[in-house]
Amino acid sequence: MTEIIAPKVGKNSPRQAWLLDFNLAFVGGDIEQTLGFVAEDVTWELVGEGTIKGRDGMRAWLQSMAGKQARRVEFRLFITHGRSAAVNGSYEMESGSKFEFCDIYEFANAKNDSPITNYTSYVVRV
Repeated sequence: MTEIIAPKVGKNSPRQAWLLDFNLAFVGGDIEQTLGFVAEDVTWELVGEGTIKGRDGMRAWLQSMAGKQARRVEFRLFITHGRSAAVNGSYEMESGSKFEFCDIYEFANAKNDSPITNYTSYVVRV
């Protein structure tokens, strides 16, 4: 099971709690729950790797990662403002590989439960 470290979020920022839920679904490998947080026409850019288009593209990528589990994930910051947000942290895979990440999100509108329309991931092996 993956060890999760995360700051307290939620009471003052429902969007932060929503993003934590999204990331926990993602880390937990729950593909359908993860896809429930994104727009049908989502664009996900994995900087230096390529761009994934739509829920079907994201589903295929997530399925390709099945069985690859993180040993530990630490979320450091959840920053939200209007239609944009950012989350950064680190993770260590079961293989021992370590990474730092920063994800930038754009939403359809400023409502707290608005789906992710654009998603940019910066990941660096450390």
